[in-house]
Parts: sequence; C-alpha cells; structure tokens
Amino acid sequence: MNNRNNYFIPEYQIKRFQWGDGIIIAFILTAIVLSFKLFSTVGSSSTVLIYRDNTVIAQYPLSEDREISVNGKLGNVEVSIKNRSVGVTKSTCDHQICVRCGAITNKYGQIVCAPNHILICIRSGKSNQTDIDAIAR
Repeated sequence: MNNRNNYFIPEYQIKRFQWGDGIIIAFILTAIVLSFKLFSTVGSSSTVLIYRDNTVIAQYPLSEDREISVNGKLGNVEVSIKNRSVGVTKSTCDHQICVRCGAITNKYGQIVCAPNHILICIRSGKSNQTDIDAIAR
C-alpha cells in the first residue's frame, strides 16, 4: 500500500528552529517572568485595610507582624499579619470560609467574611485612592 494515497497519514516535513523562532520564544518567556514579578509581590509600603460595611475600620502596615481582633456583625474576627501576608485565624461565622481560604500576599487578593460583613485587602502604597477599575466605572 502506498502512503501517498493514504489520506490519514499526511506527509509532513519537520522544519528546524530558525533564529526568529528563538527570538519569539525568548520574548514570550521574558513576558511571563515579568508578569509574575508584577502581580505576585507588593511594595514595601503596603498596608492592610479592614472594612466593615464599606467603611475602613483599621489600617496596618503589612511589614509589621501583629494579631488583630475586629468586631463583626456576629462577633469577633481574629486577623493575623505575619511574614508579609494577612489571613483570618478565627471567626464566629458558621462555615469558616474566611479562615479556610488562607492568607493573601498580593495587592489584588481579598478575604471576605460575609456573615460578619468584614473585608480584608492589601493596598499598595504606590496606588492612589482615585484608581478606578473596570467594574466600578
């Protein structure tokens, strides 16, 4: 049986990489590394903001380790700032989703305890209060 007449096995020739292919691969790898650097770390002047019912009730620097107790709607919420990350260690809500979600380290992460009406987020010192995201506009 002749392979040229077989429609299920096409005859492809394998081409070798050329110098342009290497430049494209290097550009893509550089973009990936820079995007991780951009989104994974926060600045040295980052602060932890704790909201209750859309009002900032506490603001602490992320660089200082501390334990905080915040009064929520159902009771106290224990917040821990440690090793440049923030997380909820104890809460009075039923499902404990805020405790199980772990700690956040980047400025786009949030911890929400909906039954207690508590929101915890990290704000970079470089961003302004006038920043508008796509949803708020």
